[in-house]
Parts: sequence; C-alpha cells; structure tokens
Amino acid sequence: MLEPIMLVKLIHVISSAVLFCGVLSASVFFTLAYRTGEAAVITTTAQFCRMAATLTAAAMVVQPVTGLILIKLMEDSPTQPWLMAAYALYLAVLAAWLVATSLLGKVAATVRDSARDARVFRLWAPLSWGSVLVVCAIYYLMLAQPALWASAG
Repeated sequence: MLEPIMLVKLIHVISSAVLFCGVLSASVFFTLAYRTGEAAVITTTAQFCRMAATLTAAAMVVQPVTGLILIKLMEDSPTQPWLMAAYALYLAVLAAWLVATSLLGKVAATVRDSARDARVFRLWAPLSWGSVLVVCAIYYLMLAQPALWASAG
C-alpha cells in the first residue's frame, strides 16, 4: 500500500503529464492540420483537440489541489519563491489554454468558409506553443526548486 504522500505525489505527477501531453498534442496536431489547408482536416482536428481538452481540464483542476496537499503534507511554506513563480506560471498557462481552446472552437465553426483563417491561427499558435514552454518551466521549478529571490521570513 502506498503511503499517503506517495499517492498524492503519484497523482500530481500523472496529472502534470496529462496536462503537458494535452497542451503539447493540441499544439502539434492542430499545427499540422492547419498546414494541410484542408477544411475537413482542420475542422476535425480542432474538434478532436477541443474534446481532448476535457482531460486537460481535469488535470488543470487536480494540479493545484494535489500541489497544496503536498505542501501541507511536507510541511513546506506555500510562499517559497520557487512556488510563487510556479503559481504565476500555472495561472498564465491556465489563461492561455482557456483562450487557445476557445479559439479552436472558432476555427472549427468558421473553417468551412476559409480553410486558412490565418488571423485565428496567428492568435492561437503563440498561446498554444507558449503554454508548452511555460509548462516546461514549471517542471524545472518543481524539480530544481531554485532560490529565486530572498524569502521574506
């Protein structure tokens, strides 16, 4: 039987993998679909990415819950600089992901009129690919726990 802290860590790691894979797969699949220029491919891929967003949404909820439980179980301070930076980056990923997912809905609804709606893609791409990079930065913070600035306390 797993110790409670190990179970929470396992759930935290798995949900972070789901979050990362959800963001990365949407970025890769939709970029490739868009490059085909084929309305049916773009629409189907946008719809798939939006459905896959359900799993990513679940991970987005699980991450802060398990993170706060881990902080409590490990008796750490929730205001450590590396954690504060991780919180800010997490909120940035969440906001970008929400907007990017919304844009995929617009693409799926309008692409039949224009297979290459460059304006929406130009809005979507930096949000989606930027989210991938920010999740990587969060992984770094979680693993390295760097001393970013002097702690007030």
